[in-house]
This record gives sequence, structure tokens and C-alpha cells, in this order.
Amino acid sequence: MQGNHNIQIEINGEACQSIAYQAGDGILIHLPGVQAPHAPAFETLFQPLPEDRLNSGFVEAGEWDGQRFPFDGEVQFVLGPDGAVWAKVCDSLNDLPTVQIDGYARAWRILAEAEEAFGAKSTVRERAACGGWRAPLTIPDFLFWMEDEAAVQEQQAAGHPEEGERRPYACALRGIANELRALGFLPAPAPWIEKDGGQS
Repeated sequence: MQGNHNIQIEINGEACQSIAYQAGDGILIHLPGVQAPHAPAFETLFQPLPEDRLNSGFVEAGEWDGQRFPFDGEVQFVLGPDGAVWAKVCDSLNDLPTVQIDGYARAWRILAEAEEAFGAKSTVRERAACGGWRAPLTIPDFLFWMEDEAAVQEQQAAGHPEEGERRPYACALRGIANELRALGFLPAPAPWIEKDGGQS
């Protein structure tokens, strides 16, 4: 469906507020609380997809906690009356878990999006591995390595201005780090300080 407009129509002489949706080449009108006796059951408005089309998938919903999403499951795809492909997620609202989106969940989501956008987590893992340090596991670990990598990229950009891609990359890392700091996280100690028992 594309776009919607509040409208007023008359049913059996009574005015009714509703919403009209652009649906393919036609219009669907949603009438809250109104069900005509001859109207088909809602489920019958959806049809199976053609046999040559992908007809199922997997949904993950909620905030990533570093290990899993609070809700996941297989879904079947069906063809809706508007020509769009729909997926039934669950039978009722009660089937969806309630979640409390805390700072940790948001931080892991930020890191997941940064990984998808420009491989941020993979890059700092490689940095740690090249130095023989343990892989970052916690949010403070990732925060430390992202700020450290940003500093390296900034230094390289200052010395080699012809390598123009370094500065935007450093800015992206700083942006992720600033988001994590805004959630209250601080970077972990440098691993070489940990290894020396706190001595620099």
C-alpha cells in the first residue's frame, strides 16, 4: 500500500470516519469496527503465492542483545488483496514478547548496524588479532578498539592527505564511538596495559 488519506463516508445513512489506502491500481478503505454481514473472512483475502516463488522465510524482531533477538520464527508468505506479499508473524499480540530496550541492547544494535554498514566490528577484531591481543568481546572492548582505530586513521590521514578515504572512515568510527559513550559506556583499558598488570 502506498499513502493513506483520512476520509468520511456514509454507511446506511450514518457518517463513518475511515482511511483510504492506495493499493496497486485500486483503493482499499479501512472501516474501524465495521464488518458487513456479507463481507468475506479476513483470512480469505490472502492467497498462496505462485509455486515458482519463494513462499517462506524467517523473521527476527526486537533489539539484538549480542546473542539473539527476543523473538524469531518461521513465516509463510501470502499474496494480499493489494498485490503485496504479506507474512503472518504470529496469531495474536500476546504471542509477541514484551521487551525492555536498555542501553546494552541499543549498543549491540549500533554495533550490528556499523558492522553491516562498513565492517566496523570485523576491522577491529582484525586489528586485535594482528597485534596478538585477545579479540574484543564486550561493548567497552569494541569502544576501545574503535577509538584506537579512529586515532590511527586520523594520523594516517594527516600524513597522507592523498589517501582521502581515511578521514571519512575515521569519522564513521568516531560517530559510532560517540553513540556508545552517549549510552554511558567507557572504553576498556588498553590490552597492553592489562597485560602489564596496569603498568604503562
